[in-house]
Amino acid sequence: MQKTKKQLLGFAGLAAVGIMTAVAYAMPAAAAEDVPRGSGDVNVQVQVYDSKGMAKIISPSDRSVFVEPNVPITYQYEGVTKVETYVGDKLIDTFVPESDQAVGTHTIDFSVLSISDEEADYTVKTIATSVYGTTREDIVTFSYRAVSAEFKKTPASNGDPIIDIEVNSEVAQVAVNVYNKAGDPLFVDKDGKEVPIILSRDDIDPVTGKITKILPFADYNAANGPYTAVVIARNAAGNYISMVTLDTVYTLVKPVDPNLPDTPNTGFTIGDLNISRVDYLITGLIVFGVVSMFALYLVYRKSRR
Repeated sequence: MQKTKKQLLGFAGLAAVGIMTAVAYAMPAAAAEDVPRGSGDVNVQVQVYDSKGMAKIISPSDRSVFVEPNVPITYQYEGVTKVETYVGDKLIDTFVPESDQAVGTHTIDFSVLSISDEEADYTVKTIATSVYGTTREDIVTFSYRAVSAEFKKTPASNGDPIIDIEVNSEVAQVAVNVYNKAGDPLFVDKDGKEVPIILSRDDIDPVTGKITKILPFADYNAANGPYTAVVIARNAAGNYISMVTLDTVYTLVKPVDPNLPDTPNTGFTIGDLNISRVDYLITGLIVFGVVSMFALYLVYRKSRR
């Protein structure tokens, strides 16, 4: 009889632990409440300056591309007596902060036309001199082009890539060609002749200042995989001005049958089944309860014998 009582208590304890665990697992975590500060709290902010001196370039960002010649240069300085700014080997600015300006920002209105009217890559360098006479440098690079382009991170609903193109005032037209990994053109006519997508200044969005175009990969039965787009800019006379190449990876997105009902996302998946977490827990408790009752029944029968 003593052994039977121990078995009954053991099963009862196991069932209680199982139920408490399931309930705790199903309960959402309590949101932490914001506790207002007392009126007597005092916030003290201590700002530590860089005693070694620095002038960190904020803009332009490193490896950025500009289609217009005006490129403002801005840097943040701390603990300096002097900051010299160079573009290439040319000193374009010397800044001496006031005695009460230990920390601040400084902007230089720079135009690449002051150096060259050709497309080129430029290096911006600041040399900061600290109060101790030591120096520290910061360097970024940028490019001046008549055209720049990039693919949007999110493609169209069918997987077609979306390209953003920026052009300067000299560009009248851009042609977009796309090639697969083997170098074969994607946009071709029925005879296999390459037919680039032609875009003009009329396609510029007045809000963004960019030409945004969905490239029709699906219409040309493009295979999944990597592709290279070549964007060529021409002036009003049709002469070549500039070119940019960029890569993308295409994946066809098959359309969803509108007649099929959507499967709700219940937050829990077993194989191909998508069931709610609460349903899963309730089912588990029912199974656990049935097994426990059956075990208790067997123990009771054995004790009667």
